[in-house]
Amino acid sequence: MKVKLTAKQEAFTHAYGKMMNASAAYRKVYDTKRMTSKSVNESASHLLKNPKVAARISEIVGKASEVAVIEIKKTLREIAKIAYVDLGNICDARGIPLRLNEMDEDTRGAIASYKVTTTTTGSGPTAQVRVTYKIKLWDKLKALDMAMRYHGLYERDNNQATNAVARYFGVPGKTN
Repeated sequence: MKVKLTAKQEAFTHAYGKMMNASAAYRKVYDTKRMTSKSVNESASHLLKNPKVAARISEIVGKASEVAVIEIKKTLREIAKIAYVDLGNICDARGIPLRLNEMDEDTRGAIASYKVTTTTTGSGPTAQVRVTYKIKLWDKLKALDMAMRYHGLYERDNNQATNAVARYFGVPGKTN
């Protein structure tokens, strides 16, 4: 259920949703030239306490956070395609590269470039056709590094190393 707000209140809710700062959002929407910073802060705070404005802000921020979560999942999915690509999915049983439309989506997502070159030598029945494939993958190590950072695995590794050194040298409080 959409709440009815004035045009300025609606503009304030959108500005607040982008900035997450009530005073800055208030300054963007309202004329504050003759107001002190204290007055702007108080007016913005008062506006935030308005139940209709607060409800609309919750609605806007809620939608934005849903979109952000979807984008994060999509980004992580793309990193995973690169990090976990199986080269066996690029070729058929004879070792000949598949066409892009024959590969699964995850494998295609790991490919940076795909080039097929056909050269013919000779002519007629003795002509020889040579097909060359150049397939370049995105940087797998970089994708794995990004995944490690996202999951905080370097921090865990650093803590383990620090704790192992501390245990070796007998530093109190660093033995977990």
